[in-house]
Amino acid sequence: RRSQRFSFVPQESNDMIGLYQKSNVSDDESLTPDNQHNYRDNITPTKSWTFEQVCPPGPLGLVIDSTTLGPMVHSVKPYSSLGGTIRAGDFIIGCDDQPTRAMTAPILTRLLASKANNPERKLTLMRYT
Repeated sequence: RRSQRFSFVPQESNDMIGLYQKSNVSDDESLTPDNQHNYRDNITPTKSWTFEQVCPPGPLGLVIDSTTLGPMVHSVKPYSSLGGTIRAGDFIIGCDDQPTRAMTAPILTRLLASKANNPERKLTLMRYT
C-alpha cells in the first residue's frame, strides 16, 4: 500500500499562498508521532531570489513557522506595515546581516522582538517562484 504526501510549492499569485503537489509515500515512510512531517518539511523550490526589507520599529505583524529550509513567513497580519512587500512563503534568511536560516521560528521571533526598539531592522528574505 502507498499513501500520499503533499508538498507546498509557493506560487506568484495574490489569491494563493501556494500549490500542493502530490508525492507518493510508502507505508513504512508514513507519519508517526516521532517522525511527523507537514507541508513545510517538503518544499520543492524551483527558482529563488533574495531581497532586503528595512522594517520600522515596533511589532512586525508576521507569523513565522520553522521549516527545514529555515524560518518561513506563514502569514502577514492585516495591521502589518510590511504587507505590501513580504508575503506568506517568504523565507527570512537574515536579520541585520546576521544569518537566520539555522534558527527556529521561536528563536528568530525572540531576536526580532529584542530589536523592536531599534530605529530600523534590515531583513533579508528569499522568495521561491
